[in-house]
Amino acid sequence: MKKKLLVVIGIIVIIIIGIGGKVMLDNKKQEDKMIKIVNSQEAKVVFEKTIKNIDPEAFTNDGIIKSYEINEKSIKHNPMGGINVTLNINKSSDLVINFTLDKSNGELESGAISYSGVLADQLEDNKNE
Repeated sequence: MKKKLLVVIGIIVIIIIGIGGKVMLDNKKQEDKMIKIVNSQEAKVVFEKTIKNIDPEAFTNDGIIKSYEINEKSIKHNPMGGINVTLNINKSSDLVINFTLDKSNGELESGAISYSGVLADQLEDNKNE
């Protein structure tokens, strides 16, 4: 009787480990796919277009926003759809833009965006000059 119980418990443990491994692999594949999308040329166009809407002088000497970097650790699936990602502006963790990237009609576009108060203050000061 004890042997049968141990065999049953062993089978259950193997099944649980197998399911857990499958879930982990699926999550890793989804994460890799999101990273690939966020680092794509299509996403770069979306980022830069949106940045220029925020700061028309972006990427010039007159603009506040000179450069941006994708914060790889911030890439997450948005429960409402799309991908959440944070861009660090001018190599600063205080100057950030948070994006939601969505696919609409087969094209990548920005959904909701927000940016840090520090960046908002700098953009407002630059606009008033």
